[in-house]
Amino acid sequence: MTAVFVFSRRNQEATTLAYFDYVLAAFQNRGALVMEEERFMASGNGQFVPDGDRIINFYCDKPQDVWQRCHPQFRWNYAIDEVAKDDGRAYATKIMQCKTNDCSRMIVTFANPKHLASLHALGISTVGMPCCPPRIRPRTTKPNAIAAFGSYHPKTYPERTRVKDLLVRTFGPQNVHEFMGDKKVGEQYAEVLDNYQLGITDRAGFRDRFVNKYVEYGASHVLPVGDCPSYMPIDMKQAMVNTEGKDPKWIVSEVNRLLHNREELVTRQEAYTNSVARNFNILFHADRVIKTITSA
Repeated sequence: MTAVFVFSRRNQEATTLAYFDYVLAAFQNRGALVMEEERFMASGNGQFVPDGDRIINFYCDKPQDVWQRCHPQFRWNYAIDEVAKDDGRAYATKIMQCKTNDCSRMIVTFANPKHLASLHALGISTVGMPCCPPRIRPRTTKPNAIAAFGSYHPKTYPERTRVKDLLVRTFGPQNVHEFMGDKKVGEQYAEVLDNYQLGITDRAGFRDRFVNKYVEYGASHVLPVGDCPSYMPIDMKQAMVNTEGKDPKWIVSEVNRLLHNREELVTRQEAYTNSVARNFNILFHADRVIKTITSA
């Protein structure tokens, strides 16, 4: 039996590599069949896939047409963004998609326990495929202090915004870089991150997301500054600069202390990177997920 991941070109072009292309490449490396939606629909004269093959809707434009090619018990949905509510409800769009198409299994990116409970309460079983870097990168000389790249909004990213504003005021834009210049993705983006000592991130408030920045920083030996997802491995939490509940003076003092204490900073960077390597190997997780879905 084969796990068949079907995706739409439109969604691929609209989604960052880390959440889309890298993930599909890892699944393909571990034995899955990865097909663009139109090509999949044109294959096999529209007949059922071989009995027992699983079809995973990896953000298709017409999931109902894709899933009709297999029996309901072999249908899987894929969820990156759970569209969470502050009351703990989540996955409304994906739940409706599952109900409409007789699907009761999902692969999820963010393993927030409360949000997963909203799926399990409806009889939808899950397996997690967390954000993972494509590889751990060689360490560089790191001439820059603090990376503050990404989106900043006080409601969506409250801690990231708070910490960024504080550090820019304190250390200045010459040390806290909010802009990368020309937009860079993939390898070029990682090459830029390699040059930084610290990087600002957060769990997106009540959404409690283990977003990609936590692992891409680790892959580039950058120590995160921000709050932590509830399900972060303890050794990563202990290594990073956890700002949750800390007042501004403590944050400024701690960041300044680390930037002037190279031995401790390097030790904590490498501890964090080593934990990312142990816990977020993309091929390990792709292999685990495929084995789970093909045995369910």
